[in-house]
Amino acid sequence: MANEGGESMMRNWVLPEYVEDVLPAEAARVERLRRCLLDRFRAHGYELLNTGTFLVASRWPLVEVRNVTGNEGRIVGLIRIDIDGDRFTICAVDLPSDARLSRMGIAEALADETHLPSPSEADCVVGDFNITRGSASLTRMFPGFRNAFDCAGVGFGATWPRRLPLLQLDQMLVSDRLEPLQYRIFDLGSRVHRAHEMVARWPRDPT
Repeated sequence: MANEGGESMMRNWVLPEYVEDVLPAEAARVERLRRCLLDRFRAHGYELLNTGTFLVASRWPLVEVRNVTGNEGRIVGLIRIDIDGDRFTICAVDLPSDARLSRMGIAEALADETHLPSPSEADCVVGDFNITRGSASLTRMFPGFRNAFDCAGVGFGATWPRRLPLLQLDQMLVSDRLEPLQYRIFDLGSRVHRAHEMVARWPRDPT
């Protein structure tokens, strides 16, 4: 497969781990979507950093972007952003999709092997948990956080599979410093999961 300039896309893919399981035509669409998003972000003045697992785009200065752990497919990243002199901290998560694995077992292993941020240490936790909303395993990893869908979402609220979503496997968890105002799930037209976004007030109005 090649783009219009004849350059092989395969050599430049930075794609999710499941890409080897999709057909070449679908993989090419994912790559075109990725490049289109990157171009749009840059055109609007975003700073971009890629950890190899997570792509971060921010209009505010990125202070720190790094992976904290990556054992057996349990990947956690830490992102710190400087917003007018204050630090906004995001914990990014990507957990195994193998349905044969215990979700609580994954949560226990992750909590045991690395320090997971508390609500006082992170403003938001976001990612592909491959765990359904409301599961006890989410609370085991991130106690004290609220689910953004529960705060501001409407409707059924499912992100997987993309074409006919039945389960919400992708989550946004927020601390008390963050007040979700809007939360929506939408179809990017490619990939396996639907995307989601949140509009929030930070710091939260204490009243």
